[in-house]
Amino acid sequence: MSDQAGLADQGRRHLYKLLAKECEVLLQTIASTCYMNRANVSTQLRNQSPRTQRGIRVSGSATYRVELKPNKPNDE
Repeated sequence: MSDQAGLADQGRRHLYKLLAKECEVLLQTIASTCYMNRANVSTQLRNQSPRTQRGIRVSGSATYRVELKPNKPNDE
């Protein structure tokens, strides 16, 4: 596996972990239940050219199904 491909693999793994932890954040704040419906992660390997540097771009998105916690009345 090339260095670039290895870094892309590490980037994807890291992003999947971040997406999975998002339910924890939602449950600690606004959600009473959380389920990840879909996760999408992609990588682009860029070769060096006169205009660009060699590198890796990792991006991702996820959709979650959550049930919101009931609203608490404001203390007046």
